Amino acid sequence: MVLSRCCFCVPLRTGSLVIAISYLVINVCAILGWGIWSIVEAQSYLQRTVLYLFIGVLLGCGLSIAANSALIHAIRRNKRKYMLTWVIWYGIYNTLSTLAWLGMGIWFATMIGDRDGIGLALFIYDLVAGVVTLPVMWFWYACVLSYYVQLAPSDHYAMEPP
Repeated sequence: MVLSRCCFCVPLRTGSLVIAISYLVINVCAILGWGIWSIVEAQSYLQRTVLYLFIGVLLGCGLSIAANSALIHAIRRNKRKYMLTWVIWYGIYNTLSTLAWLGMGIWFATMIGDRDGIGLALFIYDLVAGVVTLPVMWFWYACVLSYYVQLAPSDHYAMEPP
């Protein structure tokens, strides 16, 4: 299914640019937030675990920042080939996020009978977080992918050497 418009009847080009900028801001905020949290927690007994988590966040967000920067450049220059990085990265990212959400939901559902109702609370939180964020992530992916497909016929520079 190829979309003809993005959110609120916005053209795909504009919507894709807004999506790229939104993801860029989210990833920069994630790096800053995890960095601050890592500094605060550096004094705790979880020092090594926090460092590994921060390195993972830095790596994932760094790849996302690179992909979003390439998408912004592709949209501004109408170069389809630079969009491929974003399409591949976020296809993998969204798929893994969906699988992780399903796995966490199953795991939390098995904990429902545990003490203090923590399992039920985690299950409800996971359900609400996934129902809110995953459709938005997949719709944004569909918008950018539709713009990628839309550029195919008119991008006569697509095979130009770098």
